Amino acid sequence: MFEYNLEQIKILNSSLKKFPYISLIDPKDNKSFEGESRFYFLNFYTKKDTDLISLTPGDLLLVSLSKHGQESIKVIGNLLQILPNDELEIQVESNELHKLPSDLKHLKIITCLKKDVEKPLELYFEQVARRVAKTIAKFEKKRKRRMEMEQKFATEIATLNFLPAPTVLNRSQSDQKQSYFDAYTLANLPDSRIGLAQFRQEIIEILSHHGCVGVNAATLRPKGSLISSINIESPGAVTWINDLSKTTEFIIQKGNTKGKQLTSLADWHPDVIEFIVSKINDPKILRWILDNVKDPLIIKEVKQKFKFFPLTEVEKKYHENILSTSSDEVAKNASKIILEEAGSWKIINQDFLAGTDIAIAISDQFMNAVKINAKWTLKYPDLINLSRKQKNFYDANWSKINNVFHWEQLNYPVKNYYEINAKNLWDLIIYCSLHLNQPLIYFVDTINQASVVGDKSKNLIVIDPLNHLPLHQHSVCNLGWINLANFIDKSSGNIKQTELEETVRIAVRFLDNVIDANEYFSLQAKKHALGMRPIGLGIIGLHDFFIWSSERYGSKKSRATIDLVASTIAKTAYRASVDLAVEKKPYKFLKRKNFKLLSESNYVKSLLSEIVEKITKKGLRNSCVLASANSFELSKIVGVANGVDAYHSFYLDENQTSKISLVDEWLQYNETPNSQSEYESLVSNLPPYFASATDIPTEEHVKVQNSLEKFYDSAVIKTVYISENASLEQVEKTVESLYDGQVKVVNLKIFQGSAKNYQSVSNYKTTEQLTNNLKATNETKTTGLLSSVQALNSKQVTVNPSGNDVIVEKPKINEPQKATSSVHTQQNSTVIHSNNSNENTMDDATSLETNHEISANNWSIQSQSSQDEACDKSEPLANPNQNVFTEK
Repeated sequence: MFEYNLEQIKILNSSLKKFPYISLIDPKDNKSFEGESRFYFLNFYTKKDTDLISLTPGDLLLVSLSKHGQESIKVIGNLLQILPNDELEIQVESNELHKLPSDLKHLKIITCLKKDVEKPLELYFEQVARRVAKTIAKFEKKRKRRMEMEQKFATEIATLNFLPAPTVLNRSQSDQKQSYFDAYTLANLPDSRIGLAQFRQEIIEILSHHGCVGVNAATLRPKGSLISSINIESPGAVTWINDLSKTTEFIIQKGNTKGKQLTSLADWHPDVIEFIVSKINDPKILRWILDNVKDPLIIKEVKQKFKFFPLTEVEKKYHENILSTSSDEVAKNASKIILEEAGSWKIINQDFLAGTDIAIAISDQFMNAVKINAKWTLKYPDLINLSRKQKNFYDANWSKINNVFHWEQLNYPVKNYYEINAKNLWDLIIYCSLHLNQPLIYFVDTINQASVVGDKSKNLIVIDPLNHLPLHQHSVCNLGWINLANFIDKSSGNIKQTELEETVRIAVRFLDNVIDANEYFSLQAKKHALGMRPIGLGIIGLHDFFIWSSERYGSKKSRATIDLVASTIAKTAYRASVDLAVEKKPYKFLKRKNFKLLSESNYVKSLLSEIVEKITKKGLRNSCVLASANSFELSKIVGVANGVDAYHSFYLDENQTSKISLVDEWLQYNETPNSQSEYESLVSNLPPYFASATDIPTEEHVKVQNSLEKFYDSAVIKTVYISENASLEQVEKTVESLYDGQVKVVNLKIFQGSAKNYQSVSNYKTTEQLTNNLKATNETKTTGLLSSVQALNSKQVTVNPSGNDVIVEKPKINEPQKATSSVHTQQNSTVIHSNNSNENTMDDATSLETNHEISANNWSIQSQSSQDEACDKSEPLANPNQNVFTEK
C-alpha cells in the first residue's frame, strides 16, 4: 500500500472540516492501494473538492495534461505552491512520470492552471466505506438498526468483502440524494409514430442524465408493411432503430463521452437479417458472408452494404510509384495487392446504426430448428388482414405481447415474410458475434424460465446496455459484488463459510436500501424499482478463490467447489430477502395471492426447497436477487480476477502499473525464494492451477458458466474463449452447449494460440521482504515491444519501418494445412506471460491482445478493434471474384 506522510494526512484532515459528509482519516486506515489500483481509486471513487476551496500547499492532486487538442492524461502530484494568475506548481510523483508526454518526461515539477487539477478528499478506501455506509444506512427506519447497519456496511466494504457498484462508491453523499444507476431499460418500442416520438424523448432524458439505454425493437413492423392510416409503406424496424440511435451521437455526457444504447430484435422478426448486416463495417467480413452463406436475402442485404470501387488513374499511378521507389516492404506489398485487384471494397453508409449496439433474442423454437437443420420462418402479425377489433387489440397490446408465437396462440393472423434455413441465419449470427462482438446473443426463453417473476409467456425482457444483464422493462441495474478471494483461508485452503453467509446477508440488505436511497429522474423507473425492488448480487475473484484452493479453474474439482459456494450464496441471499420481506414487507407488486406461484417457480423449487414454505407464507422483498456481471474497475482496485472470469495471464505490463501481486502473495504462503535465480525459477514454473484464461480449454469455460448459471435468477456474464483455429461449426457447438446448460447471455472472445504465461520476472524477495512488503515488489521492466517479442521462442519478427506496429509471424503447428497467423500489436500494449505447465493446455503459442486475421478450416477470424479502419486504402480488399480469406 502507498504510504502518505503524516503532514499530508494532517493537512487533509484540516481541510475536511469544510466537507462534513467526508470521513476524517483514522490512524487505522491503511487501504491506499498502489500503482494503477491507486490511480483508479483516486480518480474514480473519491470525492473531490471541485471548487478547490480547501487548496493548500502539500495537497495531493490529480493533474490533467493535454497537448494540441489530444486526449488529456492524468497524473498524481503534490502541490508545492500556489502562483499568481491561477497557476500551480506541482511535483509529479516519481511512479507517474512515465505517463507524461515525451517533451515533459524529463520534468519532475510542472506548472499548470487551477482548472486542470482536482483535489481528492479521500486518500483511503476506509474513508469511502464510511461515507457510503452512512449514506445507505440512513434508510433504516429505526435509529438502533440504522447505527448497527452503518457499522456493518462500513466494515464489509472497508475489508473488501463486499463491493457496491462504482456509482454508489463514487456518488454516495449523506447530505443529499444521488442517482446511483447508469443502466436503464425502457418498454418495448411502440409501433406508432406518436409512440416513437415519446420514446425518443425518454431516451434523450436518460442520456442527458449520464445514463445508458436498453430497448427492444421487435414490436416495430417490418420494412414494406402498409401503414393503413396514411396508405404508405413502413421504412421498417431497422430504419426506426437508426433514427433513435442518433440521439446518442448528439448528447455529450460527462468527460466529453457519448452515451450508450443497446437495441434488441427477435430471431423471428422479418428485418433481423438487415439488422445484423447493417452493423458490419468491415468489407472482409462482408466478403466472407457472400462467399460462405448461400441465402438470397442475406446476399441481397450484404450487397447493399458495400461496393467495389475500381482504381482511378491517379490511384493507379500512386501505387505504381510506391512499388518502384519505396523501400518500405509493407507498403510495397499492400500496393501490389491493390494493383492486382484493381480496386477496393468500401462501406456504404458507415454511420448507419452507429449510435447503438445490437442484440438478438434467441428463442427455443429457433434453437430447435438449428439443431435439426430445419427451415425458419421470419414472420409478423398480418396487419393487412386484421379485423377492426383485432387491429384495436394490436394497437393496445402488441408492445406488451412482443412475441409472434404468443400472437399465433391467440389465433390472430400472422404473415410469413421469408423462409430461411435456420443454419444459415445461425451462421450469420455466430460469425458476426464472434468477429464484431455483436450482435449480443441472449436466450430469451431461458431467461424467462429462470425468473421467479410473473407470466413466462410474456417477453418483457430487455438487455442492460452496460452489463448485458437481462432486465424487465423500465428497470435499473442495481449491482454489488462479493469478493470471493476474501473467503478462503490462504494457509489451509478451507472455505470461510460462516463469514461468507454473514457478508451475503449484509450485502442483500445494503442493495435493497440503495433502491430507497436513489434519486430518480424517471417516474417509470422509480415506479418499477420501488414496486419490484430488483437487486443483483454477484461475485468477483473466483479465479483467486480457486488458486488459493489449489484447484485449476475449469477442472472437475473446481466445478464441485462452484456448486458448494454458489449454492451457499444463492440460498443465503434468498433467505435474507425473505427475512427483509418479514421485516419491511414484500415488494409492492407482489400480491399475497401470488406468493405460492412465486414459490412454485423452477428456480425456487430446484435450489431453495428448504425455504419454499417460508416464501409461500411471507413472500420476497426483491423480485430478482442474484446477477453476476463483470466489473473491471473494481477488480483493478481490489487486485483480484474480474467477475467470474479467469485471469488472462499472470504478468506485468511494460510500465509496471498493472501489477498482479497474487503470485508474490502465493509465494509468501508456499515457496519463499532465497535468491534472484530461485525466484525466477519459481515464477516460471508455477503449479498447474495457475492456468490462465487462454490455457483453459473452451469446453471447460463452458462448463464453468453452466455450473454457475443455475444458481442465478438473472444471469452470469462470463467470457468464453474461442481458439483462433476453431471452425465455425465448433464455435456454434460451443454456443449450443451454453444454451443446453441454461446459460442466458453469451460472451465470446477469440484468443490467438495459447498463453505462455511467461512473466516479466520480478527481483526476488527474501523471506522478510516477502512477508512485510509483498506488494511493493520491484519488478524489472520489459525493454519494449521488440525485445519482448524476441524473448518468445520460435517467433519471426518484422518491424514496420513506419514504427506503427510490429508483425509477429507464428510458425505453423500440428496442422500444416491451415494458414499461419499474423499478429498486429501496438508498441505500448505488449504483455509477457509467465511459463506454466497446465493440464489440458492448448497450442503452445503466444497469446497477445491484438488485431488479427487468420484462416482455418475455410473459416476466417478477424478481431476488429476499430471498424473505422476497415476501408483504409492500405488494407487491400478482394475484388468481386476473389475470396479474400485465402491462405497467405
